[in-house]
Amino acid sequence: MRKCILPIAMTIIISIFLSGCIDVKHFNVYEISPPKESKVEIMGTWEVETFIPAEDNNSKTSISYVENAYFGENIASFNNETVSHPEYKIKYVDLQEHILNKYKIKNIEYFENIKSVEVIQISCEDKVFYELLKIEENKIAICFNDGFYILNRISNSIPNDIAVEEKKSNNEKKFSMEDVKPSTTLKESGVLLGLKHLNEQGVNVYRTIWISQNDNVFGKMYEINSILVPRLNGFYSVDVRRLEEKEVTKDVIISKQLSANTTTPMKIPSDENNIERNILFVGNNYISTSVTKYDKNHSPMGMYYEVVPVDNTFIGEGIRLSFIDGENGKKQFSESVEAFLKRNNGIDKDKVVVDDSCFAVERKNGNWRLKGGIKTENGLGSFDINGFPPKVMLNYDDLYIPWSYIKTKFPNATDAYTSPNNKMLIIITDKYIELYSIENNELKDEANLKIPLNNNEKVIMSEWATGSYVSRWEETSKHLGKELEQ
Repeated sequence: MRKCILPIAMTIIISIFLSGCIDVKHFNVYEISPPKESKVEIMGTWEVETFIPAEDNNSKTSISYVENAYFGENIASFNNETVSHPEYKIKYVDLQEHILNKYKIKNIEYFENIKSVEVIQISCEDKVFYELLKIEENKIAICFNDGFYILNRISNSIPNDIAVEEKKSNNEKKFSMEDVKPSTTLKESGVLLGLKHLNEQGVNVYRTIWISQNDNVFGKMYEINSILVPRLNGFYSVDVRRLEEKEVTKDVIISKQLSANTTTPMKIPSDENNIERNILFVGNNYISTSVTKYDKNHSPMGMYYEVVPVDNTFIGEGIRLSFIDGENGKKQFSESVEAFLKRNNGIDKDKVVVDDSCFAVERKNGNWRLKGGIKTENGLGSFDINGFPPKVMLNYDDLYIPWSYIKTKFPNATDAYTSPNNKMLIIITDKYIELYSIENNELKDEANLKIPLNNNEKVIMSEWATGSYVSRWEETSKHLGKELEQ
């Protein structure tokens, strides 16, 4: 009898441990790479339902609307950010512990009755893109803007235009430098890169870097302490000056033609509120800005976009997209507003103010793009405009090497530019402007030169010169600036 007890006990113990393994294995991380449509459970289009602020986020004006999210086999997109060929890693976690440990957030009432969830981490080139918390089959949460956006799946597929980008992304993966055909007729090229960064006092500081190349050899580089804008009637100097009057501060854009003997008198806005202006883009003819107003107690009142002419920055109101680009601009803006409101059906349309002067130009994935905004009861609702800046705003903006290839070869790249003769590649990272020569269809692994950047410095202008204009622009840069060490 005793001989039977031990085998039976061991059987019971083993069965207990085996039954425990059934649940434990679900907490291991496993990878889907590459994801297939039938296997990726988040495949499709997701619409923002609401925003859940963190416990200590009491701001009611900082919440901004985000675009729909799209997740596919070769593309993942959220908040106007897109990655190609994403990798999906999945794990199961205790939700409350995960939010506390990962995001340092606790006591989110929306999640209080949810025990464990599936966490889907999206990455590209070994860098995390976003992390999704799968609340239900068709409901996910994404941590962003000091809180969580709750999204609902509205389709198991992605729109045609996104699908085209996905297909394009898949094709670009096969790109090689043999596809680049540098011009042999234009040996010289140069660029004026306009830059901005916040100084220790929280004020934007602007500068311009001149970079040139002749027959694959980089020339002397110069730094100018303002934005140097080349125009048909000569060079202009653009900067932002902060004025104080009766305890009120106002940022004004100062634009001066360098060859003119007269100075345009400054016009201080009559608005009694504090005004902060941030330059987003500078072209030959127009300056794109974001404007934030604060009351006398420096509490935010709202933000909007504004575009002003280079030669008349005190115009008083922003230029309309329809004025710059006619019926095409008007149509692009209205269709983009309609699509934005459709995606964000929680917005009270009766309280929306639509004005096509509220648009901007911003840098995204190696190109300048149009961005629009509308005034809602919760602040500015911003969205992508389906189109590129018209020629009157931007003469040249071709990236001959696809952005997806650049991100593969240079994972730290945040932006990139190629010269009109396809012989110069400029890579922007968090710390440097890196200069590469393209010679005989070959791109070196090591940069020819590196120019240090200030903390969080961004490019706001890229004006290119070829031929005889290179020496003319270089002389002006040399006269106005100082030579950079190489």
